[in-house]
Amino acid sequence: MTKTLLSRMAISIMAATAMLAAAHAHAQAYPNKPIKIVVPFAPGGGSDFIARFIAQRLQTSMGQPVIVD
Repeated sequence: MTKTLLSRMAISIMAATAMLAAAHAHAQAYPNKPIKIVVPFAPGGGSDFIARFIAQRLQTSMGQPVIVD
């Protein structure tokens, strides 16, 4: 066997091992903290109303608390 063939086989084995290790990794639930929406306008205005409406929909769909600030 030549050096090129051996190096290609070694690279293939390392790549297969990396894929197997990645398959066993467990992802954390995202998001794992409350979501915060910052509205840079005065409270009680149109932007605040829309942000609160969106926050309510996000909270029900994602199952995480959403805070409008």
